[in-house]
Amino acid sequence: MDSAHCTLVNLRVLAKLKPGHRLQTVDSRYFGIDDSTWSWLYRWLRSDNRGNTVDRIEETFANAKKHNAPDTLVAQAKCGVEKLCSTYVSDPTMVARLETIIDRRNTTLSPIQEEKEF
Repeated sequence: MDSAHCTLVNLRVLAKLKPGHRLQTVDSRYFGIDDSTWSWLYRWLRSDNRGNTVDRIEETFANAKKHNAPDTLVAQAKCGVEKLCSTYVSDPTMVARLETIIDRRNTTLSPIQEEKEF
């Protein structure tokens, strides 16, 4: 499958997130949703952690911009990311990273441009 297809699938998975769900990101190119009692153990065994999850989410939104994904789908995915914030409420760094993804403008800024804005 091509990158555009994977991006659209992953945006749809993000849109389906609910509070308390965890996102599986390391097993395949497609995201999965995990809401099981033992999710922490499975994530640990797969070396799937919050940092990897947020990195993959950032990558997905960057690819969505690159492939001109529908705005409605991107908006729905951002709503799912908002719900993921409630899952990680005890980790302010991850919540801040997720909020930055949600708040990011439609234009993709280089790291140098982002530093100048602050």
